Amino acid sequence: MTRPRCFPAEGRKFTTLRAAGAGRQAVVDMVGGAEGLPFGGGIAELCNILIGDYEMTVDDFLVVIEGHARIRCDGESFAVGPGDAIFLPRGSIVDFEVPDRLVWSYAASPADSRSDLKQPGRLRHLASRGRH
Repeated sequence: MTRPRCFPAEGRKFTTLRAAGAGRQAVVDMVGGAEGLPFGGGIAELCNILIGDYEMTVDDFLVVIEGHARIRCDGESFAVGPGDAIFLPRGSIVDFEVPDRLVWSYAASPADSRSDLKQPGRLRHLASRGRH
């Protein structure tokens, strides 16, 4: 039987995955295969960035903690803000547009899937435009 476990934040740091000018995407992985779990999870921060034509290599469930973004996925467009959640299925093509700062938590299946990240088709810094 699986038992409850705590994964303390102490000592964890954001690691930059992508950067363009002052824009960036960084993550803190909290759990994954090393902990014997079938999914990975953590917190991501995106600032002033557009990550476009990105192919999802995982099923990803995201919950916005802070900030706003526009997400386009397979022809549909979503404006997300604090408290909103979104599911992005594996194989879909996604654009993430973050004009300021966005913080979200994520759960991704399969675990430890960032090692298979595909490079985005385009990546650029977005000048801060205020909240939308």
